[in-house]
Amino acid sequence: MENIEKYEEELHNYAIEKLEKNENLIIYNKKADSGIITLNYKGVFAQDEASYLNSKGICVRSGEHCAKLLKERLKAPGTVRISFYFYNTKEEIDALVEALKDGGNFLDAYFN
Repeated sequence: MENIEKYEEELHNYAIEKLEKNENLIIYNKKADSGIITLNYKGVFAQDEASYLNSKGICVRSGEHCAKLLKERLKAPGTVRISFYFYNTKEEIDALVEALKDGGNFLDAYFN
């Protein structure tokens, strides 16, 4: 379990380092001690962003995540939640980062 925890932390830190370079992202929990990253793409509804990422083969969750206070606390109607665990790879994170470079083109999920 310690090795899993260490690897999960490594993936989280790797992802944050890469995602922070994208000025269109709002990352809410950069210092989390888990494999979960919560973010939004500026100007894009979280569910639309999740649909876009899904069209690229990247599975994420979107919405309030059973946290009704999210809207008040983060000033956002919903967020995109990315979860890493021991079965994920840095290559998958690289694919996520690449997809988020064009993440504002969420309509591609429906019209490509």
